[in-house]
Amino acid sequence: MKRLFFITLLLTVLTFTASAQANYSLSNDDLQFAVTGTSSLHEWEMKVTGVSGQMNLTITGEKPNGINNLKVKVKTNTIKSGNGIMDRKTARALKADQYPEIAFKLDTVLSFSSTKSSIKGEVKGILTIAGVNKPVTIPFETESTDNSQLVIKGHTSVLMTDFDIDPPSALAGTLKTGDRVQLIFNTKWVPEEITLNNLSNN
Repeated sequence: MKRLFFITLLLTVLTFTASAQANYSLSNDDLQFAVTGTSSLHEWEMKVTGVSGQMNLTITGEKPNGINNLKVKVKTNTIKSGNGIMDRKTARALKADQYPEIAFKLDTVLSFSSTKSSIKGEVKGILTIAGVNKPVTIPFETESTDNSQLVIKGHTSVLMTDFDIDPPSALAGTLKTGDRVQLIFNTKWVPEEITLNNLSNN
């Protein structure tokens, strides 16, 4: 009888799962964040250097099982091509003086699957450019490193005109930028704080 009770108790305990909330911040070390597009003459690319972000994950057992919060901000004046004329036209088109930041805020996690060392999924959120808010979806994949950091890669595309931005032009209008641009990122996220939740069998 005692043995049966012990086995029942052990099985009950094993059904409980400890979970935790893990906070991460985006590091600018080894940052790869680019805006690419086309024009009437050639393709172009601009690098982004001023990026910050915060993310909160739920960790259950030994692997992540959900994103609870995600915010990313880009300093508009750190979007550079190396060409002074193009950089000035871009800053003017993005209204950088009036809106010094571009922001993304998570709204919905559309898909999420994970192992101990990787995550794949798609999120939907609100992207704010030049004061205009638009929903965007972003597919992503993540790998963990030996020091518990996360490397998150992804991409999405947007139309400048959706954000009331006139695609920049040059050479008296003979060089015209295409409306659609790609946002491509490969970012490193550093753990800040882990908070244990109460044991739950949910």
